[in-house]
Amino acid sequence: FIAPNRQGVRQEFPLLSLSIGVVHLHPEACGEIDASQLAEMASQAKHHAKNVPGYSVHVIDSLIAPEREETWLAGQR
Repeated sequence: FIAPNRQGVRQEFPLLSLSIGVVHLHPEACGEIDASQLAEMASQAKHHAKNVPGYSVHVIDSLIAPEREETWLAGQR
């Protein structure tokens, strides 16, 4: 259907889509991740899921080292 988007511009939207961003938080990683890092990981997971049209799930694993995370994320699209 066609409706105004958040900027007020008319845009075509699919009738139904679902995007889920998940952070798989392992107990052993809890001591190494603070609330702001967890929020950033959740935001990244949601962002990557919403970039896929239709239905998508994007999972970020908390045990992946931050320097390797960008490579891992690119492979999950």
